[in-house]
Amino acid sequence: MALEVGMNIEQLLGESNIDSWDNALRNTLDVYGLLNYLDKDVQPPTPKDPDAPTPAEKKAAENWRVERARVLLAITNSMKSRNVQILLQNSGWNPADRDPKRLYDLIKRVVPKVSQESIGMVIKEYTSLNRASFDSMASFLN
Repeated sequence: MALEVGMNIEQLLGESNIDSWDNALRNTLDVYGLLNYLDKDVQPPTPKDPDAPTPAEKKAAENWRVERARVLLAITNSMKSRNVQILLQNSGWNPADRDPKRLYDLIKRVVPKVSQESIGMVIKEYTSLNRASFDSMASFLN
């Protein structure tokens, strides 16, 4: 089943929707039988004789190339947010890299599930605590 180029997968905006984006992407690719390109490093089929591949081996290699390109297209079309692109590029993403699994793994690793702003607020609160303001740990927690 061919993956439609115009397929509509939720746009990845960042940490605010990483989980719903991931579910939409994975469900869509699963419908088309392409989920394995996210979960495994799918290698191209190897012909028995590299100098003389059979028509079936050529077709299998072409199918691998097209399926991989469709998965990459599904990911890149769903991450048009400039903030996400900058975050990924600052983390080593090369837009010329044609490996969908490498891009997916990078997204899952660098797009935080907790916003940087929230982390900053917790750190600011922690560093501004005055121990003398609390008689005990119990009074601090209350």
